[in-house]
Amino acid sequence: MPWRRELLTRTAGTLALLGLSAAGAVAGGASAADTPSRAAQEPVPSPRTAGVTRFNPPTLFDSRDFSHVAVVTGRPGRAYVAGLGPHDADGRISAGHRLQKQVQAVLANARRALDAVGAGPEDVVRLHIYVADYHPMHGLIVSPKVRAFFDGRMPVSSFVPVAGLAWPGARIQIDMEVALPPEPPAGPDGRGP
Repeated sequence: MPWRRELLTRTAGTLALLGLSAAGAVAGGASAADTPSRAAQEPVPSPRTAGVTRFNPPTLFDSRDFSHVAVVTGRPGRAYVAGLGPHDADGRISAGHRLQKQVQAVLANARRALDAVGAGPEDVVRLHIYVADYHPMHGLIVSPKVRAFFDGRMPVSSFVPVAGLAWPGARIQIDMEVALPPEPPAGPDGRGP
């Protein structure tokens, strides 16, 4: 089937961009629901979602309720990153209760997610910042750290006060939309410049 060959080719290219092997994902054909832990961390192609690969980078906690990252292939490609809270790789909130420490942990997780898709802060085009139990002074804690992360070149942003977040003890969460850097053009041998 031509559409399947094209999908597998595009997915393999995305997986290579992410530094992952397409062999396991394509050959196994397992979904995150079929295989424990590891399958939830590695992209699995699906004909229903042609051009979209969803996964949880191994440097972030393994969520079974959502994917941290979704990559849209094509030119330009997009990645959508969600559910970045102040968690360590095991899913524990190890940053304590202070908002300042949680902001640092969230931004460290944002860096890990961007690294997983071969992007940087300069590639983020949209940012949603959710802060639980909001007080106007929280902006003075959050904003300088976020501006420093983006080196003052802020993406389109929304600061959203919320009553609470999904994880007890979490006070901040971010979601991002990322424009993926263009792939380098293929050289004469098909392997890049």
